[in-house]
Amino acid sequence: MQSLFEDYKNIFKKAKITETPAVKVEVKLDDFVGTVAYMKDHGFNQLTLYTAVDWIKEGNFELVAILYNTSYLQEIYVKTFIKRTEPRIETIKDLYPQATTYEREMHEMFGIDFLGNENLTEFVLENWQFAPPLRKDFDTRQFVKDYYEVEDDISEREYINRQIKYGRFEYNERS
Repeated sequence: MQSLFEDYKNIFKKAKITETPAVKVEVKLDDFVGTVAYMKDHGFNQLTLYTAVDWIKEGNFELVAILYNTSYLQEIYVKTFIKRTEPRIETIKDLYPQATTYEREMHEMFGIDFLGNENLTEFVLENWQFAPPLRKDFDTRQFVKDYYEVEDDISEREYINRQIKYGRFEYNERS
């Protein structure tokens, strides 16, 4: 793994590269898609995960693509940051078709637009008319108070116990 780490330090001279324990390559926004394409061309044929993290205090979303080389059993994280005020980036669906699903989720949950992905349709939130719920400025407690009948003075455990008692909570065990 050390030689892989050293190779990437030489290839991506402008990138911030760390190894703790996986190799992580942090690139500028304009270099993200090109870096992911380079990794695909060099054997990283599996997109294991593509996700976002909301760094609200810094005003950024961190995008992370975890790529895996199935021949050499190596994993690499390719990361970049985009502004929360302009959450747009080019799609990587042409490189990894499964990115379409990850991008739909990030679009719905964080409000990130993926330019070139024409399938940014509803994913799991049907008829959602509110702010993206995984943004850190989305107030989940206030949303629940505004749209659901919840008593302020009971604990979550008590609320669940009441739901079970009155048959409003179902647990379906799979066979």
